[in-house]
Amino acid sequence: MTTLGLMSIVPIMPLYLQQLVELTPGQAGVWTSLALAAPAIGAIVFATELGRACDHFGYRRLLLWSLSGFTLSMLLMALTTNIQGFLLGRLLLGISGVGVTVTAFASAASPSEQRGRTLGLMQSATACGSLLGPIIGGVLLDTWSVKPLLLATAMFTGVAIVACALLLLEPARLLTDENSKHRTSGQQSKLRFTAFGWLGALREPQVRLWLLAASASQAAAFALVNVFVLYLQSTFYSPSSATVSALNSADSLLNLSSATGLIHALGWLATMISSPLWGRANDRGSARVNFIVASIGCAVCMLVMTQLSELWSVAATRFIQGVFFGGLVQTVFYHLGKTCLSHQQGSSVGTGKSYLVLGQIVGPLLVMLLLPFLSSAALLIVVSLLFAGAALLVYLAGDEESMAGNTLSSA
Repeated sequence: MTTLGLMSIVPIMPLYLQQLVELTPGQAGVWTSLALAAPAIGAIVFATELGRACDHFGYRRLLLWSLSGFTLSMLLMALTTNIQGFLLGRLLLGISGVGVTVTAFASAASPSEQRGRTLGLMQSATACGSLLGPIIGGVLLDTWSVKPLLLATAMFTGVAIVACALLLLEPARLLTDENSKHRTSGQQSKLRFTAFGWLGALREPQVRLWLLAASASQAAAFALVNVFVLYLQSTFYSPSSATVSALNSADSLLNLSSATGLIHALGWLATMISSPLWGRANDRGSARVNFIVASIGCAVCMLVMTQLSELWSVAATRFIQGVFFGGLVQTVFYHLGKTCLSHQQGSSVGTGKSYLVLGQIVGPLLVMLLLPFLSSAALLIVVSLLFAGAALLVYLAGDEESMAGNTLSSA
């Protein structure tokens, strides 16, 4: 529900801001960029510290505070009558870190042998919100206003706060991790996330490779969002396109914006379906192998897409890519959670979130820099290389056993 509320406004942000105040298209573009960047700034700065706070003060307590901050941000975005108030709400959204606290709580509360399944179901729920949000937001903006949906999200979250306060229990902690001097050899080899911060995590070689892989995969995903509509426009909807005559009657019923939205929705549908399966695969097998397979799958789909000449085949390829994409983010959180001490799930989630958000910023910036020099099809190859680079980094990180041994040696 929180993802649905957030995603309802992201694709139509310029139109919403123009509805909020009088703006020229150029002004709307500038303010939209700032509004989209505001949560990322808050997340990069505060995600790691928020994760540490979960470990120190309790997952349940930080979850309640985070949900409260999220509710306030949604109310501010819904009720403000100026852009400054809207931007403040977006900034508070990133600072609240609801994604960090929810994931940290679920990771800490799940038995280690079922953590992958839990993260997979959460990824599926997020994909569901990402699928429905833009559809509902677009319809509401055309027929009424998005503000009622933002208010409804705030009200739902308020109810969730009360329910969590009454029903949730603090996940059990293993006292031997922090309070006892008698640690087992298995716990001794675990990564101590509290020993370093957001940048300090790069000191550990294996963790550094995993975090850089997380950034690369998210950079690829968000670069794809920027490139995809340009690719469709130049390949299928440009009068000078070599394949424009290949559009069949079904394709021609869709304009560019409708086709883009529908194909993106198919990708999120595939992610929603596949995420629980990737979660179970992480519980039963190797997270490292799963991440490599998922990344390579995304990379191959991007290369295949550059060779397609029919819109339906692009939609089918995007669906397959969505299946592979479902195995990326959750596997990063699963691996980091598995390699850290059991009472440091918040720190591992917060650190991973920071690097994922970093990728979300780098990807669009990379497209902006390369766009004057490369065609949209060539940019899809760049996206493919980013996915392949993520797979290579995790391959170089080595398996879990070597990671534990190296971490123990460095400790």
